[in-house]
Amino acid sequence: MPPIVGHLAITHRYFWPESHPYADMLAQIAEATTGKADRVTVLSTAHDPDDIRRRADWGATHGIRTESIDVGDVRTVGAGAKVASHVRYVAWLFQRLMHLRPDVIWVGSTPPMIAGLVAWLVSRLTGSTYVYHLQDIHPEALDVQQRRGRRSPATRIARAIDRRTVEDAAIVVVLSDDMRQTLLDRDMDPVQADIRVINNFVQVPETTEPLRSIRPDQPFVLLFAGRIGPFQRLESVLEVALRVASDEGIAFDIMGDGPCRSDLEAKYGHLGHVRFLGQRPRAEAHAAMCRASCGIVSLLPGITEVAYPSKIIDYGAFGLPIFAMVDPSSELARSLRRQGMAFVPEHDDPHVVAQGLRAFRDRLVAHPPDRDALASDVRRRVSADVVVPQLAALVCEAGMRRR
Repeated sequence: MPPIVGHLAITHRYFWPESHPYADMLAQIAEATTGKADRVTVLSTAHDPDDIRRRADWGATHGIRTESIDVGDVRTVGAGAKVASHVRYVAWLFQRLMHLRPDVIWVGSTPPMIAGLVAWLVSRLTGSTYVYHLQDIHPEALDVQQRRGRRSPATRIARAIDRRTVEDAAIVVVLSDDMRQTLLDRDMDPVQADIRVINNFVQVPETTEPLRSIRPDQPFVLLFAGRIGPFQRLESVLEVALRVASDEGIAFDIMGDGPCRSDLEAKYGHLGHVRFLGQRPRAEAHAAMCRASCGIVSLLPGITEVAYPSKIIDYGAFGLPIFAMVDPSSELARSLRRQGMAFVPEHDDPHVVAQGLRAFRDRLVAHPPDRDALASDVRRRVSADVVVPQLAALVCEAGMRRR
């Protein structure tokens, strides 16, 4: 079958080989689109000359043109410098898209709202169309983070702008039904806005350690692996740990780094059954999942409406039961309960949650799950081989709509 799309432009603030989860995912999506478009161009940023060279070599191998702009490394700079870096990127992105005039644009959600707005504006000026891939939803995510009950005038304006971006996209991809409902709650017509729910795919190494069975003669180890920031609400989990005695055989391993780590370590690091392991390579994180008894997911109330915790897929791919301190009324909570291998507290009281966690541990010890079977099922359903073709096919759909 000949390519349906003439020219596809794939855009995101980060792209392989930069160490950003979506950067890795987008490289696989890009590779899968090469047979669906006559030309594929990736537009992104890079500040390391070696990354630029590796990216170009990757592109040459797959017949993909890559263009990069160096806007600096923003990981250790202040908010003002980060904003300036994003502005430089989107200005360059607009200029390049106007020059290339692609038929279809694939745009992610970084920088929030602005990248999508650029795709919308270019589509208006050139007649192109775009697929909007939302890993999170702004500005609603900012309201959740700052725990604002009412939206500010600036937030209402931003939401109205992004509503137009969503409505005019050929296809919008979100990661959960909760996220889809958040977009529809903007009073959008579900017929006009084509919003698809396609979760991210799991990336599992080919060889791992054996998955350790849950046994009564071994500690019950709960593992958190990921960013330690304000969204993650880890203090609530560690308050539960504070109510668990160190001799109960329940341990909490916190793997990762982020702005909240130092404060949490200072407050809870003295507990003998709590370990802060710091940032670890992906292979070590996967090995820890093989050895753990349960995965930890914790989120601020409302976060499930604007984002999906990818670690749930990662834990599932290693057959881990889940201790989830999330909004108990969310679709995510209901989904975890239906699976039967998760403890989702109905209340936040750490004493009550600690009691529930003990009961959950006892149930798993008495009836150990078949972790290999659980892992095999998750990997089959959300592997790259299954999900990437679904995402790549959207490029063809968008191209057909342009015609």
